[in-house]
Amino acid sequence: MSKQDDNYVVSPEAINHANYLSNKIAQRCEAKYLKGDKEHRGSLSRKMTLPHALDEALDLPIYLITLEDNIDEAIRHLRIAEGVLHGWSDMIEQCALVSNAVTQALNILTVGNPEGVPEEER
Repeated sequence: MSKQDDNYVVSPEAINHANYLSNKIAQRCEAKYLKGDKEHRGSLSRKMTLPHALDEALDLPIYLITLEDNIDEAIRHLRIAEGVLHGWSDMIEQCALVSNAVTQALNILTVGNPEGVPEEER
């Protein structure tokens, strides 16, 4: 598709997804803004924002790289489970390996670590 393809019709699924994302972003932005207002006691429009903005900007690649690493680790655990499922030999030992790999992958995806310890308990 060229840059200007006037014949392209956006699908209903794409429109629904865009609306979903828009609403989710709006809800999260409002919640974060109000939380920050409460924590920092006052209007953002009357504060020095550059130092905070730079700190927030530096956090983003850290979060994204960590998320990428967590996804890669979860995939490794799921690949272990997948491999075991395809080559049963000692059923009890294999079931334990699959169960452990799946549990660790789910923990990584749900709380961010294979041990399953929530952030507030670390």
